[in-house]
Amino acid sequence: MNKFPHARLRLPALVAALALTLPVAALAQSGNNNGETPGNYIGIGLGANFLHDSSVYSGRHAPFFFHDSVKYDTGWAAMLTFGHLSPGGWRSEIEFSYRRNDFDSIRHYDIGRYDATGDAVSYGLFFNELYDFQTNSVVTPYLGLGLGVLRLEYRSAGPFGRNATRSPDIRIDDIDSGLGAQAIAGLKFNISDNVAMALDYRYYVPVHLTFNPSLDGYDVSWTGNTLMLALQFGFGGQTHPAPAPVQAPPPQPMDSDHDGVTDNMDQCPNTAPGTEVDRYGCPTDSDNDGVVNAQDQCPHTPPGTQVNFQGCKVLATRKLNSLHFAFDSAKLTPKDQRYLSTEEDKINRVLAQHPQATVEIAGYTDSIGTKPYNKGLSQRRTNSVRQYLVGHGVRPSRIVSHGYGESDPVATNSTKTGRAQNRRVEVRLIGHGEQSSITR
Repeated sequence: MNKFPHARLRLPALVAALALTLPVAALAQSGNNNGETPGNYIGIGLGANFLHDSSVYSGRHAPFFFHDSVKYDTGWAAMLTFGHLSPGGWRSEIEFSYRRNDFDSIRHYDIGRYDATGDAVSYGLFFNELYDFQTNSVVTPYLGLGLGVLRLEYRSAGPFGRNATRSPDIRIDDIDSGLGAQAIAGLKFNISDNVAMALDYRYYVPVHLTFNPSLDGYDVSWTGNTLMLALQFGFGGQTHPAPAPVQAPPPQPMDSDHDGVTDNMDQCPNTAPGTEVDRYGCPTDSDNDGVVNAQDQCPHTPPGTQVNFQGCKVLATRKLNSLHFAFDSAKLTPKDQRYLSTEEDKINRVLAQHPQATVEIAGYTDSIGTKPYNKGLSQRRTNSVRQYLVGHGVRPSRIVSHGYGESDPVATNSTKTGRAQNRRVEVRLIGHGEQSSITR
């Protein structure tokens, strides 16, 4: 009968605790293994082995005829494993292990402690089931349980020295085998998809193991701890597919004038903000009268209608033939002013006849000079005419002026006479569908 059952009583509690811990931890862990490629692996390990003091009892005379303890030196351990890693983090492996510790001393219950010699050796063949946490991390914690066969061996074990009560020639060489179990906890460092380094702690113990040496029968407790450093090499698994290259989105064409039409399609760049444009980026002219919608004060004019710069119908036009400006000047001469004084009454009579109409002073130049300059010059001249007429009784709200520059020539610009005809100022009656004329 075993007089020291405490080592065997600890194992069921440990097994029960880990059996409850592993399923709960597995439910908490989700996702595929990304730190190490799932598949088969082989592992080799080397570490330090620590045997607990063994309680020994024997009822007969023998080198161990006491019932106290045997103390061991720190020993070493080696391990070879073959396993398979599943995508969910579970690992199943077969382990071959070897552990060896030298005897340090023996303590007799009524004599005291004295030196001892010999080796305590164990061989293990375990089937381990482990679970890896945080498998998508460089560092992976894991827990496991193992069950298998333990072979325990004392080699030349016995007391020696001046205090030994038996001859140093009396030694125990005996072997026993039986069921064994172990609990495992550690950290795995994933160096690459197929290489990992593991550092773990293993607590192992025989289960219902009867130790029967070749001398008189006795019972011995045997439990140990191993601190193991191992390398694992994966093979035969599917490597992670290379991530698809991240393609930068194609550059988006610019829309410099923010009109909704990109520059590569915009046939009318630099349109003013808020301008209504067509699909080509050009200002919309719904009634095709030459005046874009944004400036058209008279939309929906019939096709072919003559309109002014505001898009409104020109009811009548008369050229002020006697109006002459000095070269490159917008200043009215005294002769021009006398001529306009005769026009004032005519304009007021026409406006009285057409209450909804307005009068436009339209100015034109020849083609000598740049277009922007000519447009500015024609605008300054029409402004001078408008100011004079307003100052002599024409209501400001009913008269407008606009310079058209060198557009709409009435004669050729290739001759002096033609250019003179193109340098003109016209008075136009602008209305909405009215028919009339301006008379002298």
